[in-house]
Amino acid sequence: MSKRRAEIIRKGQRLVDYYVHVNRTTHPATITLFDFSGRIIESPTRWLADKEYTYADGTRETFGRYVGYFLRWMRRKGALTRLTSDEVLRTCNRDHIKSWIEHSTKVTKLESSTVHQRESVLAKFIEWLEENHLRDESDTPYRSGKLITTEDHRQLPQGISAEKFKETLAGYYNESERCAMHTMYDTGLRISELCRMKNADLPDDACHDSASGFLPIRIRGSKGSGGKIVERFSIISLPVLARIRKYHSSDAAYGRVYPERHARENLTFLSATGKPLSRESVHKQLKRAARRAGIDPETIRTHTPRHSFSIEVLMAHDVHKEPGTRYAMLTNFLGHRDPKSTKVYSKVNPEVLESMRKELFSKYEVARTIAEETRLPPLKHREKRGHAQ
Repeated sequence: MSKRRAEIIRKGQRLVDYYVHVNRTTHPATITLFDFSGRIIESPTRWLADKEYTYADGTRETFGRYVGYFLRWMRRKGALTRLTSDEVLRTCNRDHIKSWIEHSTKVTKLESSTVHQRESVLAKFIEWLEENHLRDESDTPYRSGKLITTEDHRQLPQGISAEKFKETLAGYYNESERCAMHTMYDTGLRISELCRMKNADLPDDACHDSASGFLPIRIRGSKGSGGKIVERFSIISLPVLARIRKYHSSDAAYGRVYPERHARENLTFLSATGKPLSRESVHKQLKRAARRAGIDPETIRTHTPRHSFSIEVLMAHDVHKEPGTRYAMLTNFLGHRDPKSTKVYSKVNPEVLESMRKELFSKYEVARTIAEETRLPPLKHREKRGHAQ
């Protein structure tokens, strides 16, 4: 399907469904929620604007989608059909939310953690309505202050073993994408951080001691308040750094866009066709690569390499010699504000743990092996974008 045709279909779908529009020409971005008739839904749009200095743009966009999911379900169910979307949000009750949760769990078959996250967002929005006197507090769905769903604390971080990651990389047809995904796995980057990464963020070998096999890498983080960029430092292994530089030196598309291939202001990664990466393109190509590799696409996400990085830092003997300080170090690497967010990585996926226990685990050696076994030389790329896969 051509890009033009796909865009026409998406625009047509917007005319009959709820959708979120993001205007990124402003900072923070202006986020607007529209109903199925193309009308602005005022209350959630105001709420998202009110939260712009608390949450990043991508997070607020997700919040808007979650409210849209609830409204879409209410409309399809036929509940409160004669009311506007804003009126539905001001009058929905606990039974409506219970039915939506049941449908999400039993019919749509979403993960319990996903359903819990969506309800949490809806509850925050309803609380905002009540605080701003846009909804009667006496008729709140959350009179007890408790959510209907519960958070699943037993869920393990979804990291994958190095062997499975190599299988996933083999599903990519282009070195540009293999290199980008390997960098996420090696450094703990979020997808948005990968997309904005520049060569100036990479370490200079001459300015650091590389005897350990790792160098500090600057990450322009995505979790600052109001979408602000907050810098932090993580580590990058020498094999992955060398892989990035080989990609810059040999990739034809990268050279067409950046004749001065190693200039500091260059984006570090481009697509196979020389375009800037986007969250959507990285996500789509990962799912395609997983299918080609014979891996269930539902078992791997763009956050999976970040989880794998965290587990490797905690388990590797060559990252830090004092285990008691590793959680604090990992918290800084990941850019977590709350150390409790990092503690979850003490519960390691059994498959990943077993692969690490076979021998003394070395993060450097894993990076070297992945780079050697998965790097595509120039002119070996096979994928033609815009054609059926």
